[in-house]
Amino acid sequence: MALLAIVLALALKLFWPAGSEYVYAGLPRAGDWPTRLSTHNLVNPGFALAYSEWRAAPLWVAYIARPPARRDLPPRPSFTVDTRTLRRVAHGDYTGSGFDRGHLAPNYLMALAYGPDAQTASFRMSNIVPQAPRHNQLLWQRMEELEADTLVGRHERLWVLAGPVYGENPKRLASGVAVPEALYRIWLREEDDGQLRVAAFLVPQRVCGDERLEAFLVPVLVVEQRTGLDFFHELPDALEERVETRASLEHWPAIREAGTEARYGERWEGRACPWRSR
Repeated sequence: MALLAIVLALALKLFWPAGSEYVYAGLPRAGDWPTRLSTHNLVNPGFALAYSEWRAAPLWVAYIARPPARRDLPPRPSFTVDTRTLRRVAHGDYTGSGFDRGHLAPNYLMALAYGPDAQTASFRMSNIVPQAPRHNQLLWQRMEELEADTLVGRHERLWVLAGPVYGENPKRLASGVAVPEALYRIWLREEDDGQLRVAAFLVPQRVCGDERLEAFLVPVLVVEQRTGLDFFHELPDALEERVETRASLEHWPAIREAGTEARYGERWEGRACPWRSR
């Protein structure tokens, strides 16, 4: 009976999805029913996400990156259990795992653009995935900083989707949290004339951190194939196909110009990268 109650509760969330105000052209949807029934949407100040009870982690996070309302970054809150989830993943579930507690909705942008409630929400464990330290502190951090400090200044309104790629049989932490093999990030903006510009990235966990971002540029379609999610499905079919099959930085000069230094790079100086090609 308890299992039936859980399934019914998740099914109700499926048919009354929430969070569309943070997503362009439709909430991402899973292609298979087991994933749909074990996933529910959670809305927070500043962002929304789809939480997978089966993975004990989010499948996607969505928000609109906008210029900061303040410049002083408040102290980092503590990680907390999200009591809206059934798995109740806690801070200690990652301890000793070798993985960082990686944010999908970033602390930096949530705090500066949306305020303290959004920053606190970003530290709920429902917004966190296991992330390799080099990935989290170097390359992913560079993407977050580029987004918050440069892209929103040039484009003002930027739609963001980010999440994990798990693969068929992902490894799990001792606590049962699934470990992604890669993470994706999708930036979308709408020009004044209605043209859509999209840049999608698929970044494997094994990175050194100083790679150029364009090395991970892929069509949105590749992200969909790897995750089983369908993005932008409310667009007309012809437009959706055009948006999702192109991979170009022609209209994203800031990404092409982005450097390779990370804010936390000093802590990695002198430490050889095991993934560096010899």
